[in-house]
Amino acid sequence: MAVLLALIFSASVATLSNPSATARGAVPPAVAQEGQGGGPHARDEARHQADPLTLVPARTAIRPRVAAPLAVPYTGKLQREVFGFAPYWSLPQNANWNYGLLSTIAYFGLDVNGDGSFATATRGWSGWNSQDLVDVINRAHAAGDRVVVVIKAFDEATINSIVTTGASQTAITNTINAIASKNLDGVNVDFEGSSNSSYPNIQSGLTSFMGQLSAQVHQRFPGSMVSIDTYSGAASWDGGFFNIGALAPAVDAFFVMAYDMSFGNMSGQAGPNAPLTGWTYNDTTSVTQYLTKAPASKVILGVPYYGYKWSTTGTQPYARAASGTGASADTYAGVLDDFTCALQLTRSWDDMASSPWASWWSPAANDPCAGNRNSWRELYYDDATSLGKKYDLVNASNLRGTGMWALGYDGTSQDLWGVLSAKFTAAAQYDVSGVPRNWAVNQTQTFTIRVTNAGNQTWPAGGDNPVRLGLHFATTGGGWPAQVKSGFRLWVTDQRVPLPADLGPGQSVDLSITATAPATTAPTVIEVQMVREGQFWFNQWASQPVTVAPPTWIASYDMSQAPRTWAVNQSQTFPVTVTNAGNQTWPAGGATPVRLGLHFATTAGGWPQQAASYLTAWRSDQRVSLPNDLVPGQSVSLTVTATAPSTTGATVLEAETVKEQSFWFSQWAPVSIRLSPESWLAGYDMSAVPKTWQPGQTQSVTVKVTNTGNQPWPSGGSTPARLSLHFATSSGGWPKQVASYFTAWQTDQRIALPADLPPGQSVSLSATVTAPSTGSAPAVLEAEMVKEQQFWFGEWTAVSLNNAAPLSLAGYDLAAAPRVWSANQQATFDVTVTNTGNQVWTAGGPNPVRLGLHFSTAAGGWPAQTASYLHAWLTDQRVSLPQDLAPGQSVTLHVTVTAPAAGNPIVLEGEMVKEQQFWFSDWAPVAVAISP
Repeated sequence: MAVLLALIFSASVATLSNPSATARGAVPPAVAQEGQGGGPHARDEARHQADPLTLVPARTAIRPRVAAPLAVPYTGKLQREVFGFAPYWSLPQNANWNYGLLSTIAYFGLDVNGDGSFATATRGWSGWNSQDLVDVINRAHAAGDRVVVVIKAFDEATINSIVTTGASQTAITNTINAIASKNLDGVNVDFEGSSNSSYPNIQSGLTSFMGQLSAQVHQRFPGSMVSIDTYSGAASWDGGFFNIGALAPAVDAFFVMAYDMSFGNMSGQAGPNAPLTGWTYNDTTSVTQYLTKAPASKVILGVPYYGYKWSTTGTQPYARAASGTGASADTYAGVLDDFTCALQLTRSWDDMASSPWASWWSPAANDPCAGNRNSWRELYYDDATSLGKKYDLVNASNLRGTGMWALGYDGTSQDLWGVLSAKFTAAAQYDVSGVPRNWAVNQTQTFTIRVTNAGNQTWPAGGDNPVRLGLHFATTGGGWPAQVKSGFRLWVTDQRVPLPADLGPGQSVDLSITATAPATTAPTVIEVQMVREGQFWFNQWASQPVTVAPPTWIASYDMSQAPRTWAVNQSQTFPVTVTNAGNQTWPAGGATPVRLGLHFATTAGGWPQQAASYLTAWRSDQRVSLPNDLVPGQSVSLTVTATAPSTTGATVLEAETVKEQSFWFSQWAPVSIRLSPESWLAGYDMSAVPKTWQPGQTQSVTVKVTNTGNQPWPSGGSTPARLSLHFATSSGGWPKQVASYFTAWQTDQRIALPADLPPGQSVSLSATVTAPSTGSAPAVLEAEMVKEQQFWFGEWTAVSLNNAAPLSLAGYDLAAAPRVWSANQQATFDVTVTNTGNQVWTAGGPNPVRLGLHFSTAAGGWPAQTASYLHAWLTDQRVSLPQDLAPGQSVTLHVTVTAPAAGNPIVLEGEMVKEQQFWFSDWAPVAVAISP
């Protein structure tokens, strides 16, 4: 395990790119063997031994602490410790550091000799006495940060002498004096060695030394901080250089140097400097091990602001290092610089390490990056994204905090400051009071969330890595750390909302958000959390408890305007109002839209009744589309044109919504209807027809015909409806013609309709008609509608001609008669009758002529009544004439008619009767229906 603890001390050569050097072709710094002189910090200092220093002696005073002793450990906005090492070679860059995102700055450092004294001929001593350090201390104290001194030793002999001899107290005394001399706030011990059989007491001595140092420093400076730098694998066992469990009571914090792991993980290969997972050494394992030996409040996870690049034999991940070459360290600023000049650059992401890497070609000469390696170069490093994931580990593990080696290695870039701000400051505040608490699956709602930038970095609204608001329905709260810990199963949705503009520190913005709940009831919260796209999630989130109800598809209907009476094949237009009473938006389009189903049915009961009837209940099924999506609570009035089925039997017209290809709704609205059989009925006005004709004479004739049935008359097609005019020896229509063996009609002229004629409408038809030139003189000119190739209508009207035998004939106009009635309903309307015969109609006397009006179950006048054994007529009402009516005259009768109390009449029929003698041979029916 001793070798294990030396972990990252493999023997490859490393150099560090000077973060202040920008000129290409600069002489590279001196190199050091990996493993020489201790651990990561020792190696990095060795890489800087040849760096030119521009430090000048201090010339101004150090500002005293605000309170002495320090009353509180830290007074800034940070939520966790951010511990930054300030090595002497980085001090000139201190003006670029964001002191508001640091809690502790550790000056690196003072070398401790074996006798406990400080080495005063070192570069670290020059930095200790420099104006730059004074500036760092003053700026840090002004921001509320601590400043501690790093005392360091990197070889086992020196360390052993310090911690196992009387030199211990000398070192402690000198350290206390150093802290006091510059108004500092504590000490960081950076003793990097390994367990060595030559120094069997070095571990216990170190533990004892730290206990004494901590006690005396805390006594002299209450509230001060005493920390120690330890290896990433040090907590994996108790037999190495550090005994973490024994040290824990003595120190305020462990700074875990969780970097330079590639050398222990994959010697001779390029590899991640600080992998999050995988291999032997990684951040996650290290944190887990430390938490078995020390409380989380004492663990600081160190991260590298640098990476390593190798000359490699290829460009595959973890490529072998080229023979005779080692790894060169590259600061984050140097990495960005390399990316501006590298040839054939490819940038990639290592999923296991959760960190980036890159490869490029370095030619043997004229390398834009001044490498001239004649090989592939492979670089593994950390950026804002990978550091953000390490910071998530810090937060999820509730560690004391994080820290970086080293300040200044990011140059002037703000990337790494930004992720610190997001993860460890009160960088974002949220007002989620406007977020609805009650949702339904798939429901969309709009609301406002106020977001406040409570950090000290401006949030960019655009660019490659904009800051956006993440909004997600989740099964439980906890933000991004909980989402990662759950294996990415907590968030059911993840919606990103852009900022309208950059948001500066202290500024707020109200974001209007339209969110849609998922198709599951699992979420219990809506959570919001800012995200820097492509880099990191902020460390603050806010949750609103919610309930997501299961989907309900509920409809209500207003069918009050639907007609109650219909005839087969009849089309009628009316409004239907549909209301979305559920919690799901009804889509008007797509593959499964919601539509209104209208069906004539034999019984009510919606789709369940249709299914139970083996799909026989519905006699029709018409679908009506929505004009647009219908959200819960909204209504829409649909103007529908419905067509009755071609056969009778339906008793209801039913409305029921359907989600096409999915399901019928469980609500329906039936309206009772009366569906009448088809009736082809006609009324004729022949008052303008000439009464005098000579044999062979041709005259113009106009006849007004009215569709008194319930079916539209087609004017075209193979079976059009036409008017037949025929001179005949007697009236009686087609039945008389048949009874006479087709001898009654002397002519038969057909007149076409100009257009289809709907029920209730009239049309005047004009024709040129010629009287027969031979044979007996005709007695009448008769009008009768015919549906060609199918049937003759059952009504006709004849006009008696001059010199004809006595004829009692009538014409009727019942156009004003209502078509729809209810049982026992009284209605008043006008009926015009015309004496088309050649006999005077007497209004009085023992045998007056009267108008008979009867509701009947069949058209056909008195012949139909007798054929039914007097059952067809449900009523028979007589209306007297006001006076005698001569041939050719008309009279309008104002009648009040009462519908029957029972039965199902299909016509209201007018027919003249000469009381006690005979019924006229022509009649006029009007199709009617009794509303249910």
